[in-house]
Amino acid sequence: MNALLAHIEQRAEAMPWLAAVRFDGQVITYGDLRERVGDYDPVTSRQGLSANAALSAALVSFLPDSVRALEPADQAAWISQSIIWLSRGLDDSSGPLSSAV
Repeated sequence: MNALLAHIEQRAEAMPWLAAVRFDGQVITYGDLRERVGDYDPVTSRQGLSANAALSAALVSFLPDSVRALEPADQAAWISQSIIWLSRGLDDSSGPLSSAV
């Protein structure tokens, strides 16, 4: 997952306007995602959680109302699929997602 966080940071630095993921038509850019992960990092660190938790929290915060209306397991599936999408092509993308969700 460290490679994914570094990838998000690199993309946000080079092309902050580039779409990272889409939730039900809503575009989340790499710049927005990096900023939100940064917002959650102090909170998750204070609780003894990893940066992976900050990424998951950031993605949850972007869920549109139509997805928030779904059951928690379905919301988690949206987050898991987003992490898989963001991880595509990275060396550690085959690792377990349970540490992030």
